[in-house]
Amino acid sequence: MAPLRNCGGTLLARRWDERVARQPAQVRRALGELDEDPGFFQLRTLRRSRAYPEPGDTFRLEPPCCPPLEGVVVNSHVVHMGEGGIVVALVFAPGVSPEVALSMGVPPESLMIEPQTLTDLYWRRGYFERIGRVEVDRRAIGYGFYDVNPLRREDRFEDEWRRPLPAEPRLLGDRGPATDIGVAWEVAREAIIRGLCPWPPPGWAPPPPPPAATSEGPCALLDAQHPDALALAARAEGADPACLLNGYAWEAMLPELLERAGRPDLLRGLSTDPEAGALALSYRGRGASSRAAELASLLNALVASGEEVLALVRSGKVDWDE
Repeated sequence: MAPLRNCGGTLLARRWDERVARQPAQVRRALGELDEDPGFFQLRTLRRSRAYPEPGDTFRLEPPCCPPLEGVVVNSHVVHMGEGGIVVALVFAPGVSPEVALSMGVPPESLMIEPQTLTDLYWRRGYFERIGRVEVDRRAIGYGFYDVNPLRREDRFEDEWRRPLPAEPRLLGDRGPATDIGVAWEVAREAIIRGLCPWPPPGWAPPPPPPAATSEGPCALLDAQHPDALALAARAEGADPACLLNGYAWEAMLPELLERAGRPDLLRGLSTDPEAGALALSYRGRGASSRAAELASLLNALVASGEEVLALVRSGKVDWDE
């Protein structure tokens, strides 16, 4: 096959971006909000099964964003990255049964999402409910996967066993097993684009925006470009035109702010790494994670109120040129 040069993102990613760019603004906005909170769209739990899926097994799934769908296992017991147990499955569009799709050679338009590689977790958790069996000739279907390998200079089309294909298959999927939310997320994206999912769906609300300061493990980060931080920076500049409330200014103010808040203890073991847009903070040793979380919470309170910060700015105690 001709090599696929990996320039400007993967083939599937570029095709997806081009497709999204063609959608109306409200669809693009809905897709962006879906990416922020895909958990709401997890498949409903149906009847669980411990039996390992075999080729020809048909199944049913119930996304909360569109009518129920059906699918079929086309291969299983596939070894992937040294581990066996990978299942290859097709999920069909609403109203399309596996029997009808297979009898027509599985036209691309009969699919709801691209071919999937996944584990039997989908059956064990009840996301896929076994409903019957059909005859499957996987070689006649014409599916394959797109593999991005950083160790090679070219990407390529492969079958599920990682054997190269001579050309792009009719039905092309992404290499790598789907996560436990992966199928639901892909179905929801398609449902939005196809107009099957009203937006916003009933019961859904966009996730709250992240706060100005966040913590993860022993580290905390104050985002000086966060809307709340920028609003406070504008007020601070009004109080003192010399004050540019960026990451360096927050580092300069931090000892005095913690003193005024009655938490000078949070300075012990604290390392800071400022830059224009943010202030990174970290602790070492016992209790580092809890101290980072406390510091992030205190910084959020200071940003939300603004009064202690503005009082310090007006006091002239901070040398902005240091």
